[in-house]
Amino acid sequence: MIIIIIMIIIIIIIIMIIVIIMIIIIIMIIIIVMIIIIIIIIMIMIIVIMIMIIVIIIIIIIIIIMIIIIIIIIIIIIMIIIIIIIMIIIIIIIVIIIIIIIIIIIIIIIIIIIIILFFTIQ
Repeated sequence: MIIIIIMIIIIIIIIMIIVIIMIIIIIMIIIIVMIIIIIIIIMIMIIVIMIMIIVIIIIIIIIIIMIIIIIIIIIIIIMIIIIIIIMIIIIIIIVIIIIIIIIIIIIIIIIIIIIILFFTIQ
């Protein structure tokens, strides 16, 4: 009878030890899985942050290029306006010169006619 009791106690102890070992193993597995998950999350976050930084840099570059293009367009427009103004001024000057020349020619012709008339009357 005592031997049976001792055997039962030993079996119970063995079962308890096995259960404790199993619990410890399960806890270890859970901890390892958690650590792996955390590492994966951190990696994903790092990748996302890198992508965001790259996108921001690309956006900044695009904005700079747009600003440069706008400045170039404005400069070209200003140059065109200046050229047009210069052309208009040149045309006006030419017209004025032509008018003056015509007036001078008319005056000369009138003077010649007057002189001729004066001499013919004489």
